[in-house]
Amino acid sequence: MIKVFAVFRDTHPEELYDMMNDAVFREEWDGFRLEAFRIARLDERNDIGYYAAKSPVPFVANRDFVNQRSWHAAGRGEYVIFNTSVPHPGIGGRAAKHERCVRAFSKLTGYLLQPWCNPTTGVEEGTAFTYITHVDPRGSIPKSLVNFVTTKFAPKTIKRVGKAVLQFRQWLPAQLASGEYTRDWGLTPEWWLSDEEEAEKPLRNETIDFAKEKMKGLTS
Repeated sequence: MIKVFAVFRDTHPEELYDMMNDAVFREEWDGFRLEAFRIARLDERNDIGYYAAKSPVPFVANRDFVNQRSWHAAGRGEYVIFNTSVPHPGIGGRAAKHERCVRAFSKLTGYLLQPWCNPTTGVEEGTAFTYITHVDPRGSIPKSLVNFVTTKFAPKTIKRVGKAVLQFRQWLPAQLASGEYTRDWGLTPEWWLSDEEEAEKPLRNETIDFAKEKMKGLTS
């Protein structure tokens, strides 16, 4: 399992949440993406999708995934996006149109996005971005190579996200102006309490609690 933490200054968690959910814009920044599409939408916060990824090293077959993905706006500027691999009758062992792929398995992959406050001033100045991934690549790959690829892949992903958010700011206004842009992921929190109400009777958000438990040690 790999966990990576980064702070993106001068950004807002909602901005990154939009970008990470946007399948169209992902083509602009995801250098590993070969093919991706939604297989089925389960409800307003869950879907099943196909994703084929280019191998980051030579002589290793490309991988593809069939994942159930969940996204969650929890209020207070906190967001999570998680996926895990699932079987689906509509997708066989090979789905990529042009590239031979080995079907890999995502045990757990996700992002936790939170407001980041400057510890000196206490002022919110950006987004705390936590990335976790636990993937079985399957196929015949030496364990040492798997570890090497994984430890290189995750930090590179974070760097790409940091650069992409600047591009997203320029890209999004034109899409909104066209009138054809579709945002089908929820931005409205599933629950909300005022600070006074929560102080009187705290409510636990199980999705955020789960994400924080998995990412313990990286967000403090």
